[in-house]
Amino acid sequence: MTGVRDLPPFLLLSAVLHVALLMLLPAPNLFRDESELIIVARIQPGELALRRAEEALDAVAGLEIPPPDLEAPRPEPTPKIEPEPVPEPTPKPEPVPAPPPTEPEPLAPKPPTPPPAVEPTPPPVTAVAPPPMAEPSPPPAPPEPEVPPVDLSRRLPVRAVDVALPRARTPTNEVLALAPAATPRRGPEHRPDPASPPPSVADEAARRATQKESRAVLDSLGSQPDASLPMVLAALRRDRTAPPAAAMPGDRDAASTPFELFSPIEGPVHDRKLQWRPPPPEITVYRDADIRLRFDVRPDGSVTRVIPVIKADARLEQAATAYLLAWRFSPVDPEEFDPASSWGEITFHFRLR
Repeated sequence: MTGVRDLPPFLLLSAVLHVALLMLLPAPNLFRDESELIIVARIQPGELALRRAEEALDAVAGLEIPPPDLEAPRPEPTPKIEPEPVPEPTPKPEPVPAPPPTEPEPLAPKPPTPPPAVEPTPPPVTAVAPPPMAEPSPPPAPPEPEVPPVDLSRRLPVRAVDVALPRARTPTNEVLALAPAATPRRGPEHRPDPASPPPSVADEAARRATQKESRAVLDSLGSQPDASLPMVLAALRRDRTAPPAAAMPGDRDAASTPFELFSPIEGPVHDRKLQWRPPPPEITVYRDADIRLRFDVRPDGSVTRVIPVIKADARLEQAATAYLLAWRFSPVDPEEFDPASSWGEITFHFRLR
């Protein structure tokens, strides 16, 4: 049993397999190896197993078992991988020597160029001018439209007179007494009767002379001192014997009335306080009239640049202008004065009583 244990493992494994195979077979005398019997005895314990094992040992006692080949299996030789042969580089061809330069062949002389043929000059051709054509006669001018006669008395220029007035009270009554009665100038709302004749040239000249005289009086009032004012008025007094302008048909009887009726001041000057205005003078009115004036106010409060907006009788316009120039408003700081916001408009109403 000791010899069986000393067997190599692979023999024991082989014996176990053989014993398992013999167990399946009925023949009991097929055991040839002691190791197989030992394995069978181990697998089948008991007396029966021992008995069979002893019989098997007796049967194979005389047999000679060749020793097992314990050489290790030789590994198969690994085939050598031979590298592929690398092709040798092809040698570069030797440079071919350049051929020696050949001398250029001499150029053949060019044939002489024939001179250009001279073309004969053609005779000059004179252009034949076309016969002159008769100028077309201009078309006849259309007849000029008939221009209706224009009444120059209604298209008189309006000029603004900037009068420098002193701060003292202006004697408006005495100034207005110098103005003669002129031909009344009607506004849109006071048109004359179509049956009345137009104003004559003499009346128009008298009206213009009256305007110039009134402007001269106002200029003298602004430049002369108060002491010399009576002398100026006395020099300007003349005989006013001419009767006043005749009343238009349909007018009521004339009346002397002060023009106390005037509308409130409109425009930016409405915000400035009216400090003083003279009493309205007495003036003869031949019919009801409305005169609207636009005026400017200086920083010191004096009125300047009076322009009629709604016109009527020239005599009434001059009276209203002189009366408005005597007004005084509250002064303002010259540095804060804005000319664009220093104007106003007022309407005077002349009514028969």
